[in-house]
Amino acid sequence: MSDNGLAVALAPDKADDPFHAVTHLQRRLYLHALAETGGNVTRACEIAGVSRGAPYSRPWREDEVFQAHLPVAEEMATAALEAEAVRRAHDGVTEPVGWYKGKPGGYVQRYSDNLLMFTLKGRLPDKYRDRLEVRGAIAHVDLTQLPPDLLARIAGGEHPLSVLASAADALALGPGVEVGEGEAPAGEDGAHIEDGGDGTNG
Repeated sequence: MSDNGLAVALAPDKADDPFHAVTHLQRRLYLHALAETGGNVTRACEIAGVSRGAPYSRPWREDEVFQAHLPVAEEMATAALEAEAVRRAHDGVTEPVGWYKGKPGGYVQRYSDNLLMFTLKGRLPDKYRDRLEVRGAIAHVDLTQLPPDLLARIAGGEHPLSVLASAADALALGPGVEVGEGEAPAGEDGAHIEDGGDGTNG
C-alpha cells in the first residue's frame, strides 16, 4: 500500500477519502488496501493488521457502512488491475539480461501480446472478440430448439460445436459438417457458411 494511500486511510474526515464514512480504522485500512492491491484479500488483511477471515466475520458482515463501501473498493481494484495490464501491454516491463557474476549485462523491454489482445477485446469487443466459425449445415441450427439432452451437455460446459458435431446424424445435419474456431473479420456476424461442394452455400 502506498504512503499516500495509507495517509488518506488514517485521516477519517478527509474529503478525498472514498471510504471516510467507514469509521472503524482497520476496516477502512482494509478497503484502501483491497483497492490498491488489485483485490488481493490476503495482502489487504496483512496491511490492515487483521486475520484472513476477518472480512467474512459477523461484525464485518453486519457493518452496513463497510458493506456499502466494499463494492467501491472492488471496482477500484479492478481499475488498478486494468491499468497495470495496459501498462505492461503498452509500455512493457524492463527485464535484466546477460547476467555475469551476479550482475546484468543489459536490459530489454518486454511487452505482452496476450495482455494487449485482452485489453483490446475488453474495450472493442465487437471488433476483437473471439468468434465461432460455423461451417456447413450447422450454421442453420437454432440452438434454442435442441433436444434437452444436448442442451444439458452444453449447460454442463461442453463446447456447443462439439455437441452439435457429435449429434450430426441425429439432428439430420447431413454429411460434410465442419466446425472450428477462428477470428471473424470486423463487421461480420461470426457465422461463416462455406461452399458445400455442390456449388451452393451450405
